[in-house]
Amino acid sequence: MSAGPTESLVVDIVYELADARGVDPLSIPPLGDSVDVDALTTLLETSRDGPTELFSEATFSVGSDEVRVASDGSVAVNPHDTESTPRLHRSASD
Repeated sequence: MSAGPTESLVVDIVYELADARGVDPLSIPPLGDSVDVDALTTLLETSRDGPTELFSEATFSVGSDEVRVASDGSVAVNPHDTESTPRLHRSASD
């Protein structure tokens, strides 16, 4: 059985967080404690698969790290010192 879009995105985010922190992926707290992963997946899929891209990426905090997930599914993790507010980045095509 293959992972669905939500599970795949969660796995990608957890592995990126683990890599950035230099820890085992199993030590990462549940991602659902930081973000609504179903809503994130739906938002990015709707943006990617729709007639126009609504959002190019979403940014949220997981602990002391900033996570950016792009509509193409790429994930980037950057450490930061302050809590950030989840935000969406509109596409340049607006």
